[in-house]
Amino acid sequence: MLTFASDGLHTAQRVATEFRKERENQQRIGVVILYEHAELVNKNPEQFISACFDQVKLAFQMFVK
Repeated sequence: MLTFASDGLHTAQRVATEFRKERENQQRIGVVILYEHAELVNKNPEQFISACFDQVKLAFQMFVK
């Protein structure tokens, strides 16, 4: 899950695009940006977040200035 402030939207979208690319002999990195799934998040946020975290193998923070 990629979290960011509104002023980091452009950077977050670029990072997500790079992470989502297929790479030979490597697993793709999944990226969740909540507003891309607003309908599901607004319908049942707890269920959506729980489903996402069930798939997480690694989480990290990224700070952009």
